[in-house]
Amino acid sequence: TKLSFETPMLFQTVLFCIAAVFAAIISIRFIFPRGLEATSVDRLSGFLIAGAPIAVLAVLSVLHARGSLELAWLFSTEETGAGPIEYGTVLFFLMACGLSFLIARADQTMMRFAYIGLGAACFLIAGEELSWGQWIFHWETLEALAEVNLQQETNIHNLVNPRLYDPIYAVAGFALIAMCAASVLGGARRWLSARADMPVVGEIAAFTDWLGVARFGLVLTLSTAVLLQHESFEEYSEVMLSLTLALFLMHRLRMVSASAGQFAPAE
Repeated sequence: TKLSFETPMLFQTVLFCIAAVFAAIISIRFIFPRGLEATSVDRLSGFLIAGAPIAVLAVLSVLHARGSLELAWLFSTEETGAGPIEYGTVLFFLMACGLSFLIARADQTMMRFAYIGLGAACFLIAGEELSWGQWIFHWETLEALAEVNLQQETNIHNLVNPRLYDPIYAVAGFALIAMCAASVLGGARRWLSARADMPVVGEIAAFTDWLGVARFGLVLTLSTAVLLQHESFEEYSEVMLSLTLALFLMHRLRMVSASAGQFAPAE
């Protein structure tokens, strides 16, 4: 039993370290685009401003997860229910839901159907995270559901062991790292830009472009990608992921609306 518990944890730690190394390399390339003698002060300040609180909360998340520090009021637990981090996840996914539907309305391409699907997915995730309002209204879980739900709540994602989601989180994290790498590699960005009219590829190109222009986009995305690798950051990585998605969709809405002639994109 001890081996079966420690082996996945060790594997997660290895993935976390690998992701952190890639994130560090990408960050250096972004901050020093033309070598150490050509530091981008604006990019460096963006990393420092956003990176400091992200790192502090990450340390607190580990201490809480390992039982060294009691922060249930912030990160919540299975016993105490939701805290600000989980409510933040719900809020940002609801924002992403609304933005996705607005993009779908403004988009004139086939990708609007993908954004409708994304909006629906974000709504379902937000509902599941909120246990469909049970956190707020405190109703009793149906007996049949409580018997099979790991947290005795009104949702379906807790019908299975949450550790089964870890491979999905890991793959999502490395996919984000790959897009971050593409954003700092001129050849990759040019390749994506040349194919921006293709479904899916165009959205990846838009995401890499956002990473290059958003003040905190890259540090948020890289941090999310690394945090997704380890269960000690589970709740924290989810709020980071939802925030990153919401911010990108705000950027994407401006771009799509501008191309549709509704309003010009922000500088």
